[in-house]
Amino acid sequence: MIYNYYALMVAIFRKCTPEQAFELLENGKLKRMKLNNDDIAYMVELKKELTYKEIGEMYGLSPDAVHNRIRRFKRQIS
Repeated sequence: MIYNYYALMVAIFRKCTPEQAFELLENGKLKRMKLNNDDIAYMVELKKELTYKEIGEMYGLSPDAVHNRIRRFKRQIS
């Protein structure tokens, strides 16, 4: 049970998903996630309140990768 609380704390402080928090606790690092259009659409919404760096930390991406994915997504839906 305590392991779940650790994962919750990691998720809150790292601003990541619970799955990513468990992965971080188990492996000590986050692996790169495969993202679909729904994930990138959510990144667009997150960008209204967070920086590229903060979003990147959530998804295990660099700030530049987040910026490029959002830019390509916006270009795709236009």
